[in-house]
Amino acid sequence: MRRLPLHLLDEILFNLDPKSLGKMRCTNKSINTHISDDPNFKFEYFSRIGSSLLHISKVGSKFLCFYPYAISRLFKNMTPLKNLCNILGSCSGLVLLSINGILCVANPLTKKFRFLHYSIWGNETWIGFAVDQIDRATQRFKIVFISEQLEVSNPYETTYQFRINTGESWSLSKTTITCRASNLKKGKNSKPVYVNGDLHWLRKDGSIVAFNPETEKARLIQSQFNRKPGKLLLCTGDNRLTLISATDAVISVYALETDGQWILVRWIKNEVVHQSLPLLYWNVQAYDGKCLLVRMMSLVGSVIHRYDLRANKWRVLGSIPTWCDADRDFFLFKPSWSSVIGLLDQEHVHVLMPMPMPMPMPMPMHMHMHMHMHMPMPMAMPMPMPMAMAMPMPMPMPMPMPMTKTETETVTRSEVISSVMAIMGLVNRTLSFI
Repeated sequence: MRRLPLHLLDEILFNLDPKSLGKMRCTNKSINTHISDDPNFKFEYFSRIGSSLLHISKVGSKFLCFYPYAISRLFKNMTPLKNLCNILGSCSGLVLLSINGILCVANPLTKKFRFLHYSIWGNETWIGFAVDQIDRATQRFKIVFISEQLEVSNPYETTYQFRINTGESWSLSKTTITCRASNLKKGKNSKPVYVNGDLHWLRKDGSIVAFNPETEKARLIQSQFNRKPGKLLLCTGDNRLTLISATDAVISVYALETDGQWILVRWIKNEVVHQSLPLLYWNVQAYDGKCLLVRMMSLVGSVIHRYDLRANKWRVLGSIPTWCDADRDFFLFKPSWSSVIGLLDQEHVHVLMPMPMPMPMPMPMHMHMHMHMHMPMPMAMPMPMPMAMAMPMPMPMPMPMPMTKTETETVTRSEVISSVMAIMGLVNRTLSFI
């Protein structure tokens, strides 16, 4: 091993699963030093290994479930968290958490994190999480809050606004986008997706709102997938925006090309649906270009199946404990050793109690036209209405809300930090082979 060129040694190590790599550390002192202390090795190794799986109750929980890569064993925090936790996003090794409504960005591998001083009770769907790799060792994050409202002058149109946070404060983007009325998709498989510099929100009509936090440009991406029966999942694979359209017979994977066209990149036979009878419920939960995760719920329990796109094979990843509720959020997680701008060690972190976000002022007409997208309107004329009803009421815009006095009094600094450290510790311990 000592005479083996370093690049050949790395190729051997890069092909080991995490458990085998941990064993290799015990075989040789120089190999152990290379694996543990070389940041370039860590960066490259984590970029090559597959994703781990995080899942938690959609309504919040004091227990987090974690399946490390290639290990069919479930890990969870044995001691309940001090506060209810939600995972709002996972991107490039960082996670966006909500601890009793307090936003927190964390890197579980480096155990660095940061709190934001706004509460988002009930508005998780509208939060987008973006992480960019500035260079090989540095990352930065942005959080985008999207809000929607019906146009007062035209009830067949919806206008979207965007607020951006880079860790310090929220700023209202000058960009708005107006298009044919349709609400953002909520509930199952409704998480925003970040890829190629844009955040994407799926709408109920199958179209997608895209917003670039850097250039602050917005656009509407059309698709026809909502017209097909089955289940939809907006995700990313091979660095492309991806839509999964799944039925009991087949799971189709579509990718968005640079010319705006959707192409079929994979056709997967849905074998596990017919293996899990009697079936109560199933859904596609996650996809990253290398694997596809499908959850099956039957009378005997709930099981996660993993499809390996390279091996073209299904296998059971693991079962979901019976104490877990049925409505859960699933996130694929790839660890990162990068230094993140704005994240701090525990002793330097300050917990900022939630404050109300300023409500947006009515937009002037020239702002409506800043990025106005004209979509075909229905031909049918609305029925005449009495004068008192002629002006439609604007739909309330979901915005981050302040906690009540009782809620803030029950959330202490030590409890919030303790919850975040427990979450990061769970992931860190299971990936501590490096």
